[in-house]
Amino acid sequence: MTRSPPLGLLFVLSGAPALLAAPLTAQTFGAGNGTRGVNANHYDVVRAEELRAQAQALYSTPGNWKQVAWLHERAARLRPPGDPHLISDLLVAASLIDRYGDHRQAGRLMQAAARAALATGDVAQAAHHYVTAAIMANRANDGRMALELVAKAEMLASSPLLDAPARACIRARIIEARAPLDVH
Repeated sequence: MTRSPPLGLLFVLSGAPALLAAPLTAQTFGAGNGTRGVNANHYDVVRAEELRAQAQALYSTPGNWKQVAWLHERAARLRPPGDPHLISDLLVAASLIDRYGDHRQAGRLMQAAARAALATGDVAQAAHHYVTAAIMANRANDGRMALELVAKAEMLASSPLLDAPARACIRARIIEARAPLDVH
């Protein structure tokens, strides 16, 4: 009986790790697939901070959370790679959008957060964000995308930059993400 190699190994051997480090561009935020685009070369940190402040002023009113999500998403679009608030804006927007049922868009934003974390060298957070994006893909009934995202998380979980507890935590979440797919 032959055993097939783990998905993560196939992912690494395919040359796909280069895709993990893709720059944050209009595609990061879903331009070209029915969502609002962004000029990837137009950063406006001052405006991003204004939008973030507007969003934070609405936190105490759950009825405004759709607007909060939109404000954080827009703020993220205006931030350059490496901006300290880029990832947090993406995470808040993705979480709220997921809560309102747009799992595909939430997953795209979570993938952008993963790429941004990876670009800053935070392998553990990137892996966790890819797992979360896989869970969102499951909710959107996109099993193929969920498997791709799990493979990215598996590859990152194998990083020598992670200690054993971090690796174990990521792998436990990968099991959670795979459960609805019945793939182990």
